[in-house]
Amino acid sequence: MSLRAAVTKSLTDWLLLTVIGISLVGLALRIAPLSESLWLDELHTAWCAIGPLDEVAPRAALGNQSPLFYWLEWLLIGVLGESELTLRLPSLIAGSLLPLAVFLLARRWKADVAGVVAAALIAVDPWSIFYATEARPYATQQLLAVIHVALTAELVVKPMLTMRLSWVGVAALLFHWHYTAALFIVAEVLFLIAACIASRTEMAYRWPKLLGDLALLAVLCLPALFNVWHIYAHRENWAAFIEQNPLSDALAWTALPGWSWWLLIPVAVIGWTVSRRLQVTTISSRSLWLTGLWMSVPLILAWLATTTDVARLFFPRYVVAALPAAALFAGLCIQLIPWRWARLSLGLVTFGIAIWANDIAGQIRQDGRIATNRNEDWRGCIAWLNERIETDGLPVFVYSGYIEADELAQPHDELLDEYCLSPVNSLYLLDVAPSDMFPLPMHEPGRLPQPGEMLSVHRAGAWIIVRGKQNQGRNVADQICQTLQNSAANSQWKTDSMHSFGKVQAILIRATAK
Repeated sequence: MSLRAAVTKSLTDWLLLTVIGISLVGLALRIAPLSESLWLDELHTAWCAIGPLDEVAPRAALGNQSPLFYWLEWLLIGVLGESELTLRLPSLIAGSLLPLAVFLLARRWKADVAGVVAAALIAVDPWSIFYATEARPYATQQLLAVIHVALTAELVVKPMLTMRLSWVGVAALLFHWHYTAALFIVAEVLFLIAACIASRTEMAYRWPKLLGDLALLAVLCLPALFNVWHIYAHRENWAAFIEQNPLSDALAWTALPGWSWWLLIPVAVIGWTVSRRLQVTTISSRSLWLTGLWMSVPLILAWLATTTDVARLFFPRYVVAALPAAALFAGLCIQLIPWRWARLSLGLVTFGIAIWANDIAGQIRQDGRIATNRNEDWRGCIAWLNERIETDGLPVFVYSGYIEADELAQPHDELLDEYCLSPVNSLYLLDVAPSDMFPLPMHEPGRLPQPGEMLSVHRAGAWIIVRGKQNQGRNVADQICQTLQNSAANSQWKTDSMHSFGKVQAILIRATAK
């Protein structure tokens, strides 16, 4: 087909044009959150990207991350300059392309209706919007996962050397992008094993090819072994924010409410049964199985690891590669219905349920967006403090809430102090001498570093920046006041004022003579 013919066909392909429109609507919904202040985890990204190139990898490792995404952010900062938009740009591009990518995958499987439904669900999904508007690797990981599933589906029918090398290369890229992609790759390997068992021709994907590809993938992943082991050694930190919840909680991470799946799945079973009796082919069983494994295996593995306390992984961001599969699986359930108008009706109903369940219309009326508001105005807090700190010269304690901050009480590398101060020393700079800023541990914020304690007593006051709600800010301030009270018995320490910037509190404490 000539280029002109291909362009003409695309311009008359109404389903494709519809999905492009859906993707543009999704992009529009993702624009408003881009202007928000970076939140804590994004400030870690900023700290990695703004630092020198040779420190990107160790800085990423402190936050339990692979360096690959942060090298990309470092490059973008160098080209486009320091800003929230620059840091969030890879996620915005990937998140906006995700609905189109899922549709094209479904189209390849001759499941256009499923693709349209999935694209629509992803475009308005609050979780997808959240990942697409934050400076973190998760939106890009989702897009890479869709590409890799497409390669997996092709590999079993076209196991040429170039296809195999592409599959291994993108799998290695996914793993080095974020190590939890290993959960997703396991699902694909299970599918490939099943394909090897079911294959009956010599030209199909067979065991020697699978074992060879897995061996090459293992070699490519080997350089990350030390970093992964280091992260695993600190796995007890994850218990601070990941609870051992039931597997059914994962339904809340999809664009649809949990109860809707109990309607969709019976509809799919009925549609499959009727299609077989009418001898009508709606979708291939291979695509249905691949999508089902893609959606379920990472969730089950993460849940098992969390339940057994091997590693707390049952958390949305750690299974993010599996979440687009939920939207596609919902679309495939509708695709199984053999009647066109029934598919259309149920597709519209499903999309309507997603809009209603997430109160999208109400949220748009309220503030013009549907992404979860991070509500951490570090930008506003630091700008406000910079107007006041210059005049009082008081030291500043930073309670970031990083789970790694508890290691401050032990012998540690100086880079850990910088990491725990990253909310105030990266994109948003606090105008305070480095010697006057002190990070606080997460669980015992009253354990002040000795220089900070002495400086506070000498200057009869201190500022405290707390990541948390107002009651947590008061609790941290009370613990610090108690410590300083014990250090200076002739003074009375108390909170002088507290200013709230969402989930960031700026607190002034002062000492008065008894």
